[in-house]
Amino acid sequence: MKKALVLLLVLALMLTGFYGKAKATSSLSVVAIPATVGSLAYYQISFPITNPIPAGGNIIIYFSGFTVPTGNIPISYVTLSGATISAITGTAGGSITITLLTALSSGTVSLFISNDVGIHNPATANTYTVYAITSQGDSAMGSLTIGGTAQTVSVTVSPLNAGSVAYYSVQFTPGIALLAYTDYIFITFPTGSIIPSTIPSSSITVNGYASPSVTLYYGTIIRINVPIAIAAGIPCTVYIPPTVGIQNPPTAGSYSISVYTSKEMTPISSTP
Repeated sequence: MKKALVLLLVLALMLTGFYGKAKATSSLSVVAIPATVGSLAYYQISFPITNPIPAGGNIIIYFSGFTVPTGNIPISYVTLSGATISAITGTAGGSITITLLTALSSGTVSLFISNDVGIHNPATANTYTVYAITSQGDSAMGSLTIGGTAQTVSVTVSPLNAGSVAYYSVQFTPGIALLAYTDYIFITFPTGSIIPSTIPSSSITVNGYASPSVTLYYGTIIRINVPIAIAAGIPCTVYIPPTVGIQNPPTAGSYSISVYTSKEMTPISSTP
């Protein structure tokens, strides 16, 4: 309890600019995968520091609203670019303290916190704040949106022949509203599908409106920028015409297509 109170006092001082040599709070970048409520996740965090951190110094990452395990955490579970870690400790106050074995130069701090650490996302969908502070007075903060789960995915494909170029009509119902030009829809095609490396954005529509940007995200996943606002609980249809050139898997069988969004990162599969 005392540790939690001390942490909260440190954070309060950090945010008011009175902690050590702290300057203005910098911008922190944080990504959670998956970014869904209650999920065990891994986190990629980066932020700038102007003051080098000596060996024996530390970095505190505070996850506001997240569930963080207490006690010692194996150092192999966290990767810090540019320095070696000597110890990691989690507190009931929602933070982890990373102690350095070797010095870390000024510049960009890059952290990878694996899901082995055991941090769980908040139980309620919302936008949360993640803070970072160093023993040398640098501080940073950034926001992270934790969403629910997209629902009721169904797919129409024609033709259904193995290896054929086909059109796809993908319907799903988002659990959290999507913003025009800000959010994304991700569609994962079955293994073996052939996806063109370049996809004309205007050829794919969302509820009848052409997407401003479509990219081959990774493997057989395409990322579609949402062209219009989509309300939560309202069915959404993504139409991918055969001119895009996506080919069915080369082997006949039963396949599924999955969908997730930038607000709801857990993929939901269609019925084969």
